Amino acid sequence: EENIKQEAMKHQDVKDIIYLRTRSMGPYFSIDLKVAVLPEMTLTKGYVISDQVKKAIEKLIDVDMTLGFLNVSPAGYYGTKITE
Repeated sequence: EENIKQEAMKHQDVKDIIYLRTRSMGPYFSIDLKVAVLPEMTLTKGYVISDQVKKAIEKLIDVDMTLGFLNVSPAGYYGTKITE
C-alpha cells in the first residue's frame, strides 16, 4: 500500500490520500483509492488527474491482474488537509 500512496502523492495536484484499501480477490488485486485535490479545481481537471494517477499506479502493478477504483474529492471535504 505504501508504494501506491507514494506514487499517487507524486502528482503535483494530489494534496492528500483520503482512503486506500488493497485486497486480493482470487488471482486479482483490488485497489480502492480516494485522493484529495484543491476544492476549486474543475471536474474535468479532476478526471484528468484521476486518469494520470491511475496510469502511474498501473506501471507499478500488473494491470492484467488488478481491479481498481479511483475517486477524486475536494481537499477539506472529508476533513483532509488543504496544502498548496
